[in-house]
Amino acid sequence: MIRRAIVGSFTVLCSFLVAAVAFTAEDDVQAQLEAMQQRMNQLEDRLELTTDQLAEANQRLGEQHTILEKAAQTGESSGTAAFLDSLEIGGWLAADYWYNVNSPANERLQDANVGVGGQSLPFSPDANQFSFGQLWFWMERPIDEANRAGFRTDIAFGKVAGLLPDGNTPEGGRAGGNNLYVNQAYVQYLTDWGITMKAGKFGTLIGAEVAQAPMNFNISRGLVYNLLQPIDHVGIMASGDLPAEGWDWAFAVVNDVFKTQPTLNNGKAVMGHVGYAAETWSANLNGIWGTDTPGSSGDQYGIIDVVLTWDPNERISTWLNFDYNHDDNSRDRSGDAFGVAVAGRYAWTERIGTALRLEYVADDRELFGLGGDSKLWSITATTDYSVTDHLIIKGEIRHDGGRVGKSSDDLYIDTDDLAPGLYTAQNQTVIGAQVIYNF
Repeated sequence: MIRRAIVGSFTVLCSFLVAAVAFTAEDDVQAQLEAMQQRMNQLEDRLELTTDQLAEANQRLGEQHTILEKAAQTGESSGTAAFLDSLEIGGWLAADYWYNVNSPANERLQDANVGVGGQSLPFSPDANQFSFGQLWFWMERPIDEANRAGFRTDIAFGKVAGLLPDGNTPEGGRAGGNNLYVNQAYVQYLTDWGITMKAGKFGTLIGAEVAQAPMNFNISRGLVYNLLQPIDHVGIMASGDLPAEGWDWAFAVVNDVFKTQPTLNNGKAVMGHVGYAAETWSANLNGIWGTDTPGSSGDQYGIIDVVLTWDPNERISTWLNFDYNHDDNSRDRSGDAFGVAVAGRYAWTERIGTALRLEYVADDRELFGLGGDSKLWSITATTDYSVTDHLIIKGEIRHDGGRVGKSSDDLYIDTDDLAPGLYTAQNQTVIGAQVIYNF
């Protein structure tokens, strides 16, 4: 009996211990579970915070990428880099060779070929010689609604450069030489009304041909360009579009008609333009009136200029230029003169073209300096070949003729004799070649 009691008591005791241990273990597990749950909650909070930070960082990165992409598309930057990025720079080099069929081979004699009135002829290049024709650099900051202020400069060096500054000095004349010439140097501003303002030195509104060699059909510039038109001016100019579609206008106040330097008087010249451009043709009326005599504000000079263009297709390009000049002063070179030139170019292929120019000018007094009642004419044929997009080769043949007065005095030289004033020909034929490299 005692044994059974001891065994029973031991059994009860063991059961109690097991129950106690089990209860204690259950409490520990519960505590561990609660601790683990708390830890998981903390980890979830940290993960949520990290996710928010990553989202914010991605948003900032996206905003920065958008800004950089916009800057790359629009070219927006700051400081010196922005200014340099806005500049456009270019130019060309033109080298010439001329052969005169009349053979005024002696250089001294060629320089004497200045016409019976003592002025250089409209076209008398150095005979049978290579010529460094033109090295031209230009730089511009264009203007638009985003960049309203800008500028442009054009600088030339070479044979032709030495002939341009005087405005109406004929190319190939005795004023020639390898000189530096600033064709344009002006600041410009686009107003809120769409009007472009320029101040400084700028090209003339007059004429169809220009000083820039690659922009003309022919190698040589014509009679009308050399004798009846200015080249550039110093002053201020406003230009813009008229309300009617296709119409534009320009108005300028400049120092004088021909000369680019002050004429030592209080007078000025006014220049205007109105034009209409359609899809295949255009019409332009230009004019200038004002002083052109050093020391005299009362002497006036005027030009009426008409330029018509017609480009019916990609192969054909044409223009017509008419000029009327009136000199209202008491100088020896006074009176009226007019000239007409017509030119066209036909593109045989994308790289080969042929141009033809016909001209006639007349001077009832002595505006040309050749003598009273001068009549001059010219025919010029030119072929151009674009070897590459940058390299152009031109070949030209030109025939000039004319007379001075009723006696039909000769204008050109056809001998090697050094005797001054020995003019024995009314005609002159020259053959020329030109190589132009654009950069």
